[in-house]
Amino acid sequence: MSISFIHDAGNVTITRAPARGDNALSFQQAAEETAGATRFAYPLYVKDAVFDLPLRMTTVEKAEFLAFWNTTVRGSIYPFTYRDAFGVATVVRFASPVLPEISERSYDLHICTVKLRHA
Repeated sequence: MSISFIHDAGNVTITRAPARGDNALSFQQAAEETAGATRFAYPLYVKDAVFDLPLRMTTVEKAEFLAFWNTTVRGSIYPFTYRDAFGVATVVRFASPVLPEISERSYDLHICTVKLRHA
């Protein structure tokens, strides 16, 4: 049960099944203020669904993931296809331009949680 991040410039396949994460969708509404101090908000869109994906990677997969993050999709700039463990493909992008913290839990097991946004 592996997952894949697929882009024309490169792919990453993570062979370990992702840990169970939160299944709740969060809808983020952008709000601003005009020069005249009038507050306004942009409408909510269902396509802006953000979800957490807890990853469990080997050392080699971690290196491939970092290369994918830094050079292929360049953080949250370019969208890519996420194929989950059941083979369902969804076009997403990383929700944050900041690289998530990757910690080593045991020998050859690195974990992190990425946020994905529907593109």
